[in-house]
Amino acid sequence: MPQPDPFQTTRSPIAETHQLSTDTRVSRPLVPLALAVVTGAALGTLADAFPLGATAIGIGLAGFQHLVRRSLPRFLAFGPRTWAVVLVAAAYTIATPPPTPDPALTGRDPVVVDAVLDAPVRHMPDWASATAGRLRLRGADGERAVEGRLKLSGPPAVFEGLRYGDVLRVTAVFRPPRGFRNPGLFDYGAWLERQHIVAAATLKPGSVSLIGHRPSPILDPVYAWRDRIREAALASLPERTAPVFLAMVTGETGYLTSALRDRFMASGTVHLLSISGSHLGLIAVVVFFLARWAVLRLPERLLLRLTLRVTPSQVAAVVTLLPVTFYALLAGAQVATLRALAMIVLYLFAVLIHREDDLLNALALAALLILAWNPHTLFDVSFQLSFLSVLCIALGVEWWRASLVPTAGDRPTWRSRLASRAALLLVTSVAAGVGTAPLVAHHFNQVNWVGLVANPIIIPLAGALVVPLGLASGVAAAAWHLPTLPLAPLNAAALDLLQWAVDAFADWPLSIVHVAAPSMAAIAVGYLVLALALERRLPPWKRGLVGGALMFLVLPWLVGVPRWGAGASLEVTFLDVGQGDGAVVRFPSGQVMVVDGGKRFHELDTGRTVMAPTLWNQGRRSIDYLVASHPQLDHIGGLLFLTERFEVSQAWTNGRRLPLWASRNLDELIVSRRIPETTATLSDQPVWMGATRVWRLNPLASQPYAPLPYRAAENDRSIVLRLEYGRASFLLTGDLEAAGERWLVGYPKLQDLLRSTVIKVPHHGSRGALDPTFLRAVAPKVAVISVGATNTYGHPTPETLAAYKRLKSTVFRTDLDGAVKVVTDGTHLRVYRYEDLTPRPVAWNHRMLAAEWRNLRTVLGSPVPTLSLDLSETELPL
Repeated sequence: MPQPDPFQTTRSPIAETHQLSTDTRVSRPLVPLALAVVTGAALGTLADAFPLGATAIGIGLAGFQHLVRRSLPRFLAFGPRTWAVVLVAAAYTIATPPPTPDPALTGRDPVVVDAVLDAPVRHMPDWASATAGRLRLRGADGERAVEGRLKLSGPPAVFEGLRYGDVLRVTAVFRPPRGFRNPGLFDYGAWLERQHIVAAATLKPGSVSLIGHRPSPILDPVYAWRDRIREAALASLPERTAPVFLAMVTGETGYLTSALRDRFMASGTVHLLSISGSHLGLIAVVVFFLARWAVLRLPERLLLRLTLRVTPSQVAAVVTLLPVTFYALLAGAQVATLRALAMIVLYLFAVLIHREDDLLNALALAALLILAWNPHTLFDVSFQLSFLSVLCIALGVEWWRASLVPTAGDRPTWRSRLASRAALLLVTSVAAGVGTAPLVAHHFNQVNWVGLVANPIIIPLAGALVVPLGLASGVAAAAWHLPTLPLAPLNAAALDLLQWAVDAFADWPLSIVHVAAPSMAAIAVGYLVLALALERRLPPWKRGLVGGALMFLVLPWLVGVPRWGAGASLEVTFLDVGQGDGAVVRFPSGQVMVVDGGKRFHELDTGRTVMAPTLWNQGRRSIDYLVASHPQLDHIGGLLFLTERFEVSQAWTNGRRLPLWASRNLDELIVSRRIPETTATLSDQPVWMGATRVWRLNPLASQPYAPLPYRAAENDRSIVLRLEYGRASFLLTGDLEAAGERWLVGYPKLQDLLRSTVIKVPHHGSRGALDPTFLRAVAPKVAVISVGATNTYGHPTPETLAAYKRLKSTVFRTDLDGAVKVVTDGTHLRVYRYEDLTPRPVAWNHRMLAAEWRNLRTVLGSPVPTLSLDLSETELPL
């Protein structure tokens, strides 16, 4: 094989490492194989809820592929052997479910577990967390192994001095992995299960003891350096730049504030704050470039002898392996980081065997290895975005190379080379941004167009300056045990420059457009249609038809599809926000009211993760009425995010101003955004929302009928709302306690307003909010308790459940039922739980056809309610 000219320097090493051959004769056998495994894993997961449907889809895909085989791109033209791989991958996915929690581990009482920390402790300013594996449950009858991993969290003092490989003895109450269960939103519990987390616990000081350590000759010193870098950075960098340094150099994101993360999100560069493919790729490119440059500068005789055996690129590939691997381990060896490392290592290996022109095969091999280890990784956000972005970049570079028309005899100048590289960088940014936009919209309810312009500028700044300088300074501080970072002022200046650029792009108008999340099925069909549209072998008229089909898929999602029957019913959705309250009311007139928003605590912000996505999925970017029942954290914490991100027409509060950070921040936001604020006092007249009447019943009216007890609790100052639509009525009570309930019962003008069809049970079902006279006055047919799973307060109490049972009320609980949605047209009322709005697993038995039909109805938007009531005999309200 002829050797490349070692003195040829007109080609950039960056271009060389990213070159993709446009020769159609290049064999890419791993690409269709990887697509087959992805298809099989998707069908295997789909078979959990649609066993017959997954089979039908597989047969349909095979038949469609056979009919249009000649028009398909080669990587989509599956043969019989490839379809056999699909079947094997589907069967393997079904046969390897995540481990299930052990009932003996997740009971109500504390248990003792021995576990080994399998990752570095994740630090935050006032919190910390870690994961542990190799579990052994200890009890009176001995000890035994338990499958799975633990997620541990608590104050920093609990994890002080702990490190990777430590053997811990933990005494705590463990609970199964669980997130907020709301239809159409991210399921944190399911994500934990895919990470093989079988139990979680919040630890207290004294609940953990160190009983040993499993040494690792490689990871122990690397993670010790990681801790030294963190301490040096916190000691020497300003508070505004230290969080970004730690995120980009060591992968510790716990110090990032929501505001800082939002700025990077708005500029389309939030991926820089988590070490994954972009960071490792930047380090790989810089090291590869420097190593190849150094090889080409060797003495002429030595260089000639060297190139008889290897090329400069092969030497650079070997040199690059060590720092890239070290950087991945220094970042904590997180799953996403290791996935990126696998892709880069495989590509560097391709350079060693002279196959660097075939990045797609290396990418396919990395996907095969990862999915063979755990096929359920396919549904992790980081896996999808990392692989899809690299795939889009590879295809974009291939298109760019194919579009270049070289001019014979012209020697490239430095200007032409610089322009070519800048254009290539822009092409890759656009390809990655546009290609991943549907997935970003699905997972984050947003489309970011500014990133297409920002990334070609900010990524080189981060890759050429911030990350190399920070990594070099951190390694020097760790290696010589320095208390501060060398060149700390220079690092701070570089980080300030980076944040200035981020802020400049984040301030562009409409930098982020929030949209309804498209379904994964629509995204899959869209990518398939796009692949057909880009196929060069198709005649123009066929490509036009395919392009029209693609627009047919995209336009309704961008414009918004009207909801059938949306104007004929009142919908009240009690969302699962944990131990707190959060409800969304959609009136028949189209107006939307948000009543409370859950809490905001450490990384948990239910306004960001639950309330806002629910509204975006309904096509809402504005809120007509924002109601804060009372200024306590578990009710108004999530309203802060909503007030920042939505146009709010009017805010209703109880008029209280408490010296709490959440209360102060909400007041400041209402003033700064010029939102009209109304103190919800008792009024003789309702507020009309179309055909719906809304009564505001505040126990602390300006002229109360009877005085409240001395030092009345803030809970008794909660706004109480009553919604009336036709014969249906709702009573939303906040955290009302017994004293406030008795006040409502005793006020003469409210005698006819308390009786309601549905009640949001006061104060999460506590014992102190249980007044028998009040319950008899309301006499609800449906009671909804907004409460957190395994909460420490014991809500709802047995007395509360028994009282509603005596009233023959049907009780729903967000801790057991997830989100509860109540829909009424004024004469009929239907109640849906989270499980009613989400496909359920189907067992192979004689009822599977009916169960799968129910799941299909759910997906198509016609779910079966848990409870249906006919209100035609109910007395109309006055």
